[in-house]
Amino acid sequence: MDQTTNPTQKRVAVFLDVANTNLRMADSNIKGVKLDYGKMTRMLAAGREITGMYAFCSAMHVHEQNSFYGYLKGLGYELDIRESCPETRGQKEVDVSMALKIQHHAHKDDYDVAIIVSGDRDFSPAVEAVHSLGKTVEVASFQDRFSNSLKGKADAFIILDELCILNISEATFESTASTGGLYMETMQEEGSNGYGH
Repeated sequence: MDQTTNPTQKRVAVFLDVANTNLRMADSNIKGVKLDYGKMTRMLAAGREITGMYAFCSAMHVHEQNSFYGYLKGLGYELDIRESCPETRGQKEVDVSMALKIQHHAHKDDYDVAIIVSGDRDFSPAVEAVHSLGKTVEVASFQDRFSNSLKGKADAFIILDELCILNISEATFESTASTGGLYMETMQEEGSNGYGH
């Protein structure tokens, strides 16, 4: 599958599986290296018009995640926070909500390209559904969390490990207990609206 994006398709919507990206950073065991979600979003959009940014999260330990949620909202993300099972820390309800939102906005013709930031194979049926509506799907994930099934169904795939989206300075870093995720808490760049313009 070609890894390149198509710049002629102007309208993109970003669907972010927060746990999938945060858990990868937590698993890395590299202290002081954090994911810059704002830079990641701009690089994935590649100068195209972003018509929507949606982040899907678990509601567990929400009091410990307030600053992280505020950070994502400051970047322009609309948050969809769902319950998850305390016993397993699973996020099936989160995945279902994200898959439905991907299809919902495709039916509304809100985008030409769906950018799915997750490597979870559970999103494969959603990819097939939006393909049937004539939409393009680009999938981005860290290499070791990328499902071959999902990668094979996408029109393009982006390996996040190969993008310069990690940062080790000029930021305040925290760890969120509910996902184990590490993130970079910064203000948006001056003049940026969070949509990469």
